[in-house]
Amino acid sequence: WEWRQHLKFASPLKGEAERFLSSWGAGKGGEEFVAMHLRRTDFVTAHKASYADTDAVAEALLRLAQQQGVKHVFVATDSRDSELDTISASLASKGATLHRYKDGHYGMPTLDYSTPIGQAQLALVEQIICASAKAFVGTFHSTFSKEIYLERRSLQGVAFYDNTWAMTTGGKLMPLCQGWHNKEPCEINALD
Repeated sequence: WEWRQHLKFASPLKGEAERFLSSWGAGKGGEEFVAMHLRRTDFVTAHKASYADTDAVAEALLRLAQQQGVKHVFVATDSRDSELDTISASLASKGATLHRYKDGHYGMPTLDYSTPIGQAQLALVEQIICASAKAFVGTFHSTFSKEIYLERRSLQGVAFYDNTWAMTTGGKLMPLCQGWHNKEPCEINALD
């Protein structure tokens, strides 16, 4: 943390994140939203103990959106489109909208993501978006989620503990201080 708090995202990456958020009304001063990093691919088998199925993810996102009083949900993920379509339909049936940072979901990105460097930039833009959410749920054991936690801490100070969780088995949301920092007792109000 000593060095991480001094790292800042490059202006073009922050600009692209803002452009995406503004495309659905969530830019600076716009509508608030909640975000989730949903790691799938190798995590489905490598971290079975903290895996949540599609229905549990949709229910957790809906609970979080309702608890935070928002109608927009952003998901950064390597999941299959079919899983996201199911989550999106579940959220829509309850009045919430799922957003993804992907071609065709809001228009073409201004950055070139066709190269390995571009893929890294895409990931950083997603981290910026997640870090700016009113509340965030990360994937337990994920370094991508950990970087979002650190950026949220940089932006919000220790207040980020109040609105940051890790998802565990069955879609249970664990307050960050229990999962990442292993602090007991946890002074955060759990979401569920």
